[in-house]
Amino acid sequence: MAAPIRNHNGEAIAAGAFTLPAAWALEGQVVLCSAVQETCRRISYRTGYSESLAQEHRLIWMSVDGQVRLQAKSQRERGPRVDCSVLATLL
Repeated sequence: MAAPIRNHNGEAIAAGAFTLPAAWALEGQVVLCSAVQETCRRISYRTGYSESLAQEHRLIWMSVDGQVRLQAKSQRERGPRVDCSVLATLL
């Protein structure tokens, strides 16, 4: 069973929302992006974040005008690890 991705306010993203396996529990939680440079470069291109942010910073899902976005969070934040290639397919 898949759980809806939630924005920073805990609200489920609108109809047709992306879904992920419930085990990943990304419901508004911070995500650590840990993958190879090439994949992070794709995320950088799609989100406007620098590659260093994509590689080293934790990211959080947000909903802006119905679109999924990523926002850099403090490195002190904790959260589940998700491979960048998975994030890239959702952006």
